[in-house]
Amino acid sequence: MGDISRRVETGLKSNWLSLILSGYTVCGVLRGVLVRRLSSDWSGFRSAMSFENEFNSTGHGKTHFGLDGCGVGGMYGWVAREDDYKFDGVVGNFLSRNGDLKTIKDIEDEDLRKNKQLVTNLVHLVDEKNKNLEQVQLQYNETSYSLRNLASQHDKLNKKYNEETLKMQQDQKDRLEKMSNEREELKSKMESQKEELKLQIEELEKFKAQSESDREKLVEEKQKKR
Repeated sequence: MGDISRRVETGLKSNWLSLILSGYTVCGVLRGVLVRRLSSDWSGFRSAMSFENEFNSTGHGKTHFGLDGCGVGGMYGWVAREDDYKFDGVVGNFLSRNGDLKTIKDIEDEDLRKNKQLVTNLVHLVDEKNKNLEQVQLQYNETSYSLRNLASQHDKLNKKYNEETLKMQQDQKDRLEKMSNEREELKSKMESQKEELKLQIEELEKFKAQSESDREKLVEEKQKKR
């Protein structure tokens, strides 16, 4: 691997600036070998394939590297695979220490596991939200019941107060009407007694006048007899 690194180093130095300007991020340089780290998701996989295809399209892929005497003709690039990870050298050691060797199935299984975990977390979150919602609903129902109960008691008290008020007003009206009737009755009775007394006085006056007349006649008769 040391010989390969030395032969690649010349091409690496001559293309370093153009590599950076092309939008590639350099993560490590190991004795003439450049390592680019990508994300371990499908986006990183697509970027890696695009990276490899770009080198293959210009005749600088992994196959071309071997045919060209291991890098004599310039810079070569490819996606590290199992043989690169297990290669006994600087690059293999670096990859085994800093990277994960995964197959597409491994990535799919990991995505499936993450999705299942995400679904589990979401289900748990929904359950918690439902429990909180049930608790809030219970508190709301209890509060609503208390308010309805208070409103019912208030209505009953208000109804009783109105009934008592109407009863008091009616009783007062009845008493006033009774007093008025009694006063009218007393007034009528007094008027009747007044008329009766007047008649009695008139009778007495007549009786008095008659008695005076009778007395005078009696005196005259006595005088005539003498």
